[in-house]
Amino acid sequence: MGEKFFSLSLEDQAAAYYNARKQLELNEFFLEKDIWIVFILEELFNSPSKDNFIFKGGTSLSKAYKAIERFSEDIDLTLDIRHLLSGEKKMNPEGLPPTKTQARNWINLVRKRLSSYISEQFIPMMREGFNSKGFDVDFRIDGAFDDNLFIRYPSLWAPHPQGTPEIKVDFSARSTGEPYEELPVNCYMSSKFPDLEFPNIICRVMKFERTFYEKLTAIHIFCKEGQKTKLERFSRHFYDIHELMCHSRIQASLTEKSWMQMVVDNKKSFYPMKNAQGEYINYEDCLKGGLCLIPEGPMFKSLFEDYNALLESKMIYGKTPTFQDILKNCEDVAKTINALFDGKP
Repeated sequence: MGEKFFSLSLEDQAAAYYNARKQLELNEFFLEKDIWIVFILEELFNSPSKDNFIFKGGTSLSKAYKAIERFSEDIDLTLDIRHLLSGEKKMNPEGLPPTKTQARNWINLVRKRLSSYISEQFIPMMREGFNSKGFDVDFRIDGAFDDNLFIRYPSLWAPHPQGTPEIKVDFSARSTGEPYEELPVNCYMSSKFPDLEFPNIICRVMKFERTFYEKLTAIHIFCKEGQKTKLERFSRHFYDIHELMCHSRIQASLTEKSWMQMVVDNKKSFYPMKNAQGEYINYEDCLKGGLCLIPEGPMFKSLFEDYNALLESKMIYGKTPTFQDILKNCEDVAKTINALFDGKP
């Protein structure tokens, strides 16, 4: 094993960031944040609680699957609902409630218990891990239901125009997180400095087919809501769909109804959403040839501007497709899936 990166002097660390910046398409602030993303995952998936969590979302697509070339600065985690609500009866193997009434009760229980879990178990566990390694890390809870955790780390680049040196850990606990697979997660800089030891870990990662369909349904809801969804960086979901379509596993999933069925079953139980008129949006439309992935009217202009802001922030470090190309790909995906469900060839 080589010398640990964090054992280097601050001057040598800074020099490494600058050298890596020349070779990679990310600046020193993002490279440092990337190391801390992996460091946090390393602490979690080396802990006694590792089997209760699934790593998912855009950061899993870039870090575990290397399926997108977009810097995702949040960590999305699913705490297995079967663990959080272990005392509840009538829970099927997929963690779904038997009735709508039970679903509402479970949503309230999840909100209460997840918030308590974060403050009473997760934060002390992570603080102890970082303190034992000599790092002074701050924790801040936020979110409408206290389910977002912000972890502020010591930075060489604070203040920095690209943002604040903290990682948002976005928790959910309304599914099992399955299916998953175990995959290695490494720092971007590790490939450029093979003689240095960077944080690295094998994580339980939600299979990216499920993440793909989670994103499809998120876009569907966005289109049906009439821009009630917070727009900031929402265009990333469209970009991710465009990039994932290049992968054979995603192409194969387009002939399997089970992926969309799995996601719809979960979301209609735990994520009831209303449109601008106050009417509930029917997730079942996604199973009846009514998947919608193309926004209309003002939403299109807003998304186009949001995508340009994403490009200007340099968070896409690979090829940068036009937003028109992205929407064309999304339109093709919708046609393929809708044909699968409505029986057309």
